[in-house]
Amino acid sequence: MIKPVEVIWEDAHGAHGWKTLEDADRPAIIRSSGYIVKKNKKCLILASGIHLEQDDDDCFLDYIYIPKAMVRKIRKLY
Repeated sequence: MIKPVEVIWEDAHGAHGWKTLEDADRPAIIRSSGYIVKKNKKCLILASGIHLEQDDDDCFLDYIYIPKAMVRKIRKLY
């Protein structure tokens, strides 16, 4: 059974209007929680829900594709 996790990761961002270099010169740090349905050298795919009555892990609800280089930390939530 897949267990829930919290993922801390860096995201790209942008803004409109007047901003300073201090505002722009760092990644957005994001906290997401869900179920890891795929993890390899290239990426982590985090789903918001999984179908418990399916025989495999291929049936999931909504997802975020996070490039592996952007992942800072993964913490189990159980």
